[in-house]
Amino acid sequence: FVEQQVDGAGGVTGLNNVVAVTVSPDGSHVYAASLVGAVAVFARNGTTGALTFVEAHFDGVSGVDGLAVARDVVVAPNGSHVYVAGLGDDAIAIFSRNDETGALTFVDTVNDGVSGVHGLDGVIALAFSADGKHMYAAGNAARAIAVFAADATTGLLTFVEAETEGTNGVQGLFGIADLEVAPDGGHLYAVATTVSALSTFGRDPVTGALTFQSIATDGQNGVDGIGGAIGVAVRPNGG
Repeated sequence: FVEQQVDGAGGVTGLNNVVAVTVSPDGSHVYAASLVGAVAVFARNGTTGALTFVEAHFDGVSGVDGLAVARDVVVAPNGSHVYVAGLGDDAIAIFSRNDETGALTFVDTVNDGVSGVHGLDGVIALAFSADGKHMYAAGNAARAIAVFAADATTGLLTFVEAETEGTNGVQGLFGIADLEVAPDGGHLYAVATTVSALSTFGRDPVTGALTFQSIATDGQNGVDGIGGAIGVAVRPNGG
């Protein structure tokens, strides 16, 4: 045990009902998302692992939007921007990141039902392709995966498409809880708690678009151990 960071202690805020944590690619900062509609920022000591509180951003404060019932937080592979899934807003909040201090500056939001975007209803999880060109968002209520092209400079997201349960043969997204892109970028995997299933999608590395390939369901065809699954991860080497 090294130490702990507690909401309300030592000036720390933004950790009440924390549900997701991620580390910047350079390992220097930690970001935490909480259900109260906040993202907290910490500097990380690379030797000890200990954290030092930097700041927190709250939904509706100082122009920040899209953080209501924040459920996930990810950092772009190049470290330039941070993205938060706001389930309560059916939105993704975009922040630029200071790579020295870790501090965030609110940029924009992407909202379900605005400018043709769909698939973000009940957004619950986010994932980037390793090259940083595309972001994928799991819409729990939408039973969908929304696909976005990401601008590495501005951090802005452009809607590409959405894969939705029951459309074009897509299965296994009822109760979608998490998703992950394979390190080689060839596939995306999505896990759904309600139907205890793991779905596989092929991924176009140029456009980011997905194509449904298969589904593995607990208790069927010898599949076991994924009943009520809530998370999915791919080994770093992809094997």
